[in-house]
Amino acid sequence: MAVNAYPELPRMEFKLRPSIWDQYDFASITKDHDLDLKSYNGEIDALKGEVKDMLIASARDPVENIVLIDLLCRLGVSYHFENEIEDQLNQIFTAQTIPFDDHQHHYLFKNELEEQLNRVFIAHQSIPFDDHQYDLYTTALLFRVLRQHGYRVSCDLFNKFKDDHGNFKEYLKSDVKGLLSLYEASHLSLHGEVILDEALTFTRTHLTFLIPQLSHSLAEHVSDALTLPYHKATPRVKARKYISFYENQESPNELLLKFAKIDFNRLQILHQKEIVQLLRWGKDTVKIKTKFPYARDRLLECYFFAVGTLFDPGYGRSRLFLAKIIQIVTLHDDTYEVYGKFEELQSYAEAVLRWDDAAIDTLPNYMKFLYRSLKEYCEDFANELEEDRSQALEILKKAWQMLLKAYFTEAKWFQEGYMPPYDEYMKIAKVTGSLHMIMLGCFLGMGAPAKSSIIEWFISIPKLLEAVLINTRLINDLTHEVEHEDEHVISCVESCMEEYGISREEAVEEVFKKSANSWKDINEEWMRPLGVPRKFSLAIVNFNRVSEEIYKHDDGYTNQLSLEDTIASLVVHKIPL
Repeated sequence: MAVNAYPELPRMEFKLRPSIWDQYDFASITKDHDLDLKSYNGEIDALKGEVKDMLIASARDPVENIVLIDLLCRLGVSYHFENEIEDQLNQIFTAQTIPFDDHQHHYLFKNELEEQLNRVFIAHQSIPFDDHQYDLYTTALLFRVLRQHGYRVSCDLFNKFKDDHGNFKEYLKSDVKGLLSLYEASHLSLHGEVILDEALTFTRTHLTFLIPQLSHSLAEHVSDALTLPYHKATPRVKARKYISFYENQESPNELLLKFAKIDFNRLQILHQKEIVQLLRWGKDTVKIKTKFPYARDRLLECYFFAVGTLFDPGYGRSRLFLAKIIQIVTLHDDTYEVYGKFEELQSYAEAVLRWDDAAIDTLPNYMKFLYRSLKEYCEDFANELEEDRSQALEILKKAWQMLLKAYFTEAKWFQEGYMPPYDEYMKIAKVTGSLHMIMLGCFLGMGAPAKSSIIEWFISIPKLLEAVLINTRLINDLTHEVEHEDEHVISCVESCMEEYGISREEAVEEVFKKSANSWKDINEEWMRPLGVPRKFSLAIVNFNRVSEEIYKHDDGYTNQLSLEDTIASLVVHKIPL
């Protein structure tokens, strides 16, 4: 249909408050931090050996070992001991499932061990924890930690906590520690694991009832878990909260507590330095405030996405890549959903599809700035990759072209007043959610060669990525439904109503079910063996976790006040030692 066949719609009004982060002077915050960083690095080096010795010593007892591994994960310091933890969990898992004695186990070559592990995974064998007299807390902890690391442990081990009528035993209703452990474990369920679905309902009901009876610290900890369980939460956010919770316990391990606090403050300095670079880019290179006054300036929220996805010190370049690409996507999102007229949006999509400098002549001035920002970002990104420059640029170009085609499809739906059914909507919405574009840049920034099996795996849209694409889109749409905002934007709720002929309330319930099912898909795909090195799959899952954090109450990305305290706790306020 020709452009002039569409009715002329007025440019949409926009009301944006100044970014709440304008009040923070990160350049001043990071001043004179080099001495602190040097001191922290020295202390970490000294303490790390002691913690490693503690971890090695705990391997004598599988339960003690897993309790410590979980504590290291929750305190945010497990990344220091990835190899040790991997080896120890392998030993626990294989010792319970593969019939060979300890002497044989210790002398297996690594490739032989991996072969045996793969046979175990394929056969879906599981650890017979039910052979042991572990209580609910311990059983659920062992189950959760192993599943969170990709080991396929059977949920049948929870059958021993049911009575003859198929209900969870009465005495469990008052076992706060056991209930919380089972609640956290239940979120790692796979499709068809009815007992874990029942466990989720059982534990949520009784934990909610028990909260008024708990100490302030424990009640706060339980409430936080009920809002967003550990498995679905941003690891960095949970680590900051858990350090405070652990410090208030009756007998915390002072060595671990000190190690976690110093390491948190050390990484915070590195992250603050990266934020200074990011803010300078937004002000001097992209000129967000002056060139795009209609768009959201969300550089700190973009960095929150990045640090929540990859917080390790070795991923500084990747975090900056990730934060920048999210802000560039935001500029395009606001152009297509808020500001641009239909004819302009069509011209811009066509310009990106052409991807040549002559295309800019067809655009209005504000879009010329947008087009230049996009191309400059892609070229700068590719230049930093050096050897893969031309291949990376081609991959990024194709991804952006796919995104702009999808943006324009949604703009056309709105222009025509067309309400697509759910399946048609999601086919496009999974693209306009922009996760594919963002994580592609993340993978390249993490060191995946442009011509590699890793990028081929990613471009094929494996089931893990597909599930995260779906979930991030659904939870984003649900926040707009709750707030009744962005009425000009089609959402999955309206498309569900169209597809299934149901009410709005029924559609919201259906979307929540679809989100829960997407997490089951994620859990299934997280089981070993994976198609790519685990760090890449983890980045995808962590991005999903950040999305859960941002959209758990409302659209925290747009409504900055919702996230201010959380982000400030990570990148502004250090932990008192």
